[in-house]
Amino acid sequence: MSGPEIPERHSSLFSRSRRNRLDDILKRKTSVASMASSTSSISDFVGSKIDDVSLNIEYADEMRKGLKEALEDGNLHAQQYKEAIEDVEKYKKPKGREIVILKRQKKLIKDDLDEALPLHTKLEDAYANILMNKVMAATAKSKKNKYDQSVFKKLVFAYYGAERDSLDDGKIDESWCHLTGWHPARNIKTAHIVPKSLESSELSYLFGAGEVMLSDVTNGIVVRTIPGLTLHDNIEEALDSGAIVLIPLPPVKGESTKWKCVLTDKGIKNRTLFSVMKWKDIDGRQLEFLTANRPARRYLYFRYIITYLQHKKAGTLEGWVKDVEVKGTMWATPGPYLRQSMLLTLARRVSDHILPKALYEQTTFEEVEEDESVARPKEEDGMVAALALALEEEKEAVVEKRRRMEERESDSDDDDDDE
Repeated sequence: MSGPEIPERHSSLFSRSRRNRLDDILKRKTSVASMASSTSSISDFVGSKIDDVSLNIEYADEMRKGLKEALEDGNLHAQQYKEAIEDVEKYKKPKGREIVILKRQKKLIKDDLDEALPLHTKLEDAYANILMNKVMAATAKSKKNKYDQSVFKKLVFAYYGAERDSLDDGKIDESWCHLTGWHPARNIKTAHIVPKSLESSELSYLFGAGEVMLSDVTNGIVVRTIPGLTLHDNIEEALDSGAIVLIPLPPVKGESTKWKCVLTDKGIKNRTLFSVMKWKDIDGRQLEFLTANRPARRYLYFRYIITYLQHKKAGTLEGWVKDVEVKGTMWATPGPYLRQSMLLTLARRVSDHILPKALYEQTTFEEVEEDESVARPKEEDGMVAALALALEEEKEAVVEKRRRMEERESDSDDDDDDE
């Protein structure tokens, strides 16, 4: 798209200098677009996108000025001006939203492009999918819209293709669990990988972005930026409490990342998960996806590290904790997921221990090309303290949730005994 169309009768009213400026912007846009289409560098591509969108906004602003001048000179009627300005704003508004996302989430977009490339032959196609995903998340998060879990659930199910009408009667009656297959829809829930309660400027800084939106889900788009999985009720609770973790398998060139479940709490391996299935049956089991869509690696890595730190502090699951420390390369997909300096400080605060180097040397970044939207505190201690407190409160909420569930189960058992 070169820019909003200007009816000839309107553009002819612009001054020569205004038309020259518009032509100059279009020439620069052509040059930037050529660069974006020819580069194989993700960093250069994103930089070109920022330039292109900025030029689109500049173009719209020049048009607005030209139309205003025409109105003031009496060469354009008020109604004509109103209609032309509406066209300009319709063009500019999505560009304004796009530039905010590009600047505030530049690093995340680069990471997502890197993960999406095996599924796309062109960077432009991958970018279009990622942008749509982030626009939807930004819209859902706007102040006018209160977060709605039911909307998140609907979008996550659509993203993973995790629902079906097995009776062909026009009603969704079954949903898919990545670990245990199809179940009655009422038994399946969505789970945030990174709890929604942690969404904050502190978490964004840890991820190296101006903003991280944990409601980041889209419909049927091949982008692994979603902080959520469709999981059986009990499995969701186990993920929250750290009884299981989801880790990547060694990558295969040209293929999507494969994930498996690891039972960290071996003490429950012989307990019933549901029906005839026991917890040990999903230990080491690979997750199955019905579409090409996947969760973002950064969110699962964060969950993995926090699970380790919390068990390390509590002195629980020492066998799994030692296994992680000995096999620090258990996380098989290296990447710049978290800010190293902040993670190390957070690790000491959360666990009272120093994070083993093997757990972060290939999965963190030390410096990142940032813009003015990323907080730059004089020291990270304050941000670490705030995030550590949020993690502690989230952990307490999970413990309380488990206590209530156990009480309900106990009451149910008592009722059965009375009968």
